[in-house]
Amino acid sequence: ARDHESYRHALAWLSPERDTQQTRDIVRTLRARGKLVHCTWNGSRLRDRYEVDHVIPWARWPCNDLWNLAPATASANASKGDRLPSAEALAEAEARFQAWWTMVRSVSENVEQQFEQEVRATLPFVTHPSNAQDLFDGLTLLRASLRQHQQIPEWSIRGTR
Repeated sequence: ARDHESYRHALAWLSPERDTQQTRDIVRTLRARGKLVHCTWNGSRLRDRYEVDHVIPWARWPCNDLWNLAPATASANASKGDRLPSAEALAEAEARFQAWWTMVRSVSENVEQQFEQEVRATLPFVTHPSNAQDLFDGLTLLRASLRQHQQIPEWSIRGTR
C-alpha cells in the first residue's frame, strides 16, 4: 500500500503558482545599490509602482524563471496582458532585455547560478546562458515556436508609456 501511495504522489500533476516576488526583491536590491530600473518594453524609468511581466505569458506557458520575468510599467503590462510579444516588439526591446538580464545576474553569485540553470532547463537551444545575445536569440526562437504552434495572439509596444 505504501508503494502505491509513493507512485501516486510521484505522478501527481504539478500546478505551478505564478510568482514574481524574487524579481521584485531583485529590483529592490538593485535600487538599494543606486541602479535605475527601466521598463523592458518601453524604456521608461520605473518608479515605486511597477509590474513584473511574464515575457512569455503565464497563461500560455507557466514559467517563473528569472529570464522570463521583466520589470514593466503598469500600462505596458496591462496592454500586453496574456498576449505574446510580436517579433517586432521583442526586437525593439532587445537592448533593454539584455541590460536587464545583465543586471539580474549581477545581484549575487547565487542569483547568477540560478539564472543560468533556469536558462539551461527551459531554453535548451541556448548554448551559452551567460551570453545575453545567445539568450535573446533563444527567447526569439521560443516566441516564434509558441506563435506557430499555439497561435497565441500577439502584442506590440506602441503606446505603452
